[in-house]
Amino acid sequence: MGGEGMTERQIIFSGPMVRALLAGRKSQTRRVVKPQPKTEGLTGVYADLYDHGPEWAFWLPDNRMTEPRTWACPYGIPGDRLWVRETWGRVGIPERIVYRANPADDYQWGPGRPSQGDFRWRPSIFMPRNLSRLTIELTAVRVERVQDISGEDAQAEGWPREQDLFPSVNTGSKARLWYERLWDSLNAKRGFPWASNPWCWALTFKRLP
Repeated sequence: MGGEGMTERQIIFSGPMVRALLAGRKSQTRRVVKPQPKTEGLTGVYADLYDHGPEWAFWLPDNRMTEPRTWACPYGIPGDRLWVRETWGRVGIPERIVYRANPADDYQWGPGRPSQGDFRWRPSIFMPRNLSRLTIELTAVRVERVQDISGEDAQAEGWPREQDLFPSVNTGSKARLWYERLWDSLNAKRGFPWASNPWCWALTFKRLP
C-alpha cells in the first residue's frame, strides 16, 4: 500500500482458498469478530463513521450499547490492500520458492533437489512479505452473523461449482451447505462452530494483478 499514514496488512488463506483465488472463484472471505460481542437480546448493529473508517456498535432494544466499546475491522476499509500469506517452502539447487497450494509437480522431488525427508513446509504465518504472490483490495466491509450468508455470497467464497453434476439445481442452497462445512473445518476447533452462529467480518475484495 502507498500513501502517508497507510498501514499494510496481511491475511492468511488455506490451500484450497488460495487455489480458489488463483482460479478467480473467490471474491469474499469471512473472519471471526474477536472478541465476540455480548449480544443477548440484540436487535441491530450500527456502523458509525470516523476518520479512519467505520466502527460497529451492537445495540439492545432500549438503544444501549451492549458493551462500552466499538469494533473496528482489523482487516481495514474499502480501498485497503491485504497481502496473502500461505504455506510455502524452499526447494532445489539453486533454491527456489514453492507453494503448497500449487500442483504437486511444481515441487516434486528429484535430481538437484533435497530429499523429501529433508524438506519441510513452512507455516503461512512465517511467510515474509517479499515472498507473497497474491494481493487483494477490499471493496466492501460489513459485519454479520455467519449463518446470514446468502447462497450468492457462499458462491463468492470460492465454491468449486465445476465439480457440481447439476449446476442449475438449487445452486444457492448447495453452495451454502458447502460453505457451512468449510467454515467448520476452519473454525470449529477454534471455538466458533457454525452452529454457534458467531459474528464475523464479511470482506468483499478483488484480486490485484
